[in-house]
Amino acid sequence: FPVTIGERVEEFEKKLSEMFNHPYILTLNSATSGLTMALRMIKDEFEKNGITISSEDEVLSTPLTCMATNIPIMANNMRIKWVDVDINTGLIDFADLENKITKKTKIIMFVHWGGYPVDLDKLNEILDKKEKEIGFRPKIIEDCAHAFLSEYKGKKIGTSGNYAVFSLQAIKHLTTGDGGLLFCPNKESYDKAKLLRWYGIDRNKRNYQGKDFRLEANVTELIVTGK
Repeated sequence: FPVTIGERVEEFEKKLSEMFNHPYILTLNSATSGLTMALRMIKDEFEKNGITISSEDEVLSTPLTCMATNIPIMANNMRIKWVDVDINTGLIDFADLENKITKKTKIIMFVHWGGYPVDLDKLNEILDKKEKEIGFRPKIIEDCAHAFLSEYKGKKIGTSGNYAVFSLQAIKHLTTGDGGLLFCPNKESYDKAKLLRWYGIDRNKRNYQGKDFRLEANVTELIVTGK
């Protein structure tokens, strides 16, 4: 399997898009990178809409997961607030989640534990209610590392309009030795993620106007995390 971006990787992404019936899939070096990127992009989206994200703002997340799920929150200089786990399912507990959503809650991250999907309809009901209370809707990031090809009501996990991240690490259902997948919710976020994946450089501009794309000076997007 190729170790960097090129025709074979693009072919792989195309086949994944067909498999999931979702056009906005990017391969990355790890799922952790995908979570880091999704958090950064959501922060940018909030700020674009006039909502500033500070170190006091919170990401609601689950403690029942690999440490790799939650390290990206700290890397993006955000605060983790733990949500209880349902003892019967291993999934995020909705009653505790609802109680902990406040104006400081900007993002909710959860794991589809052991391949079992979180009830996304119930989650949206809670967010509909809380949006009226706090004046905005927290964004969702789905950690799908356990849930490759799992389905919720006949639809594959990762394709419900949220940011979603899969792992291709050595012990996962589909492995490339190491790696990850980022599912973006729309074309705008997908195009931005493609830039961030490659240092902010647009690879489609190879030899653009006679210049080597690696020397492109107009880099407007880059990954900056933490302080």
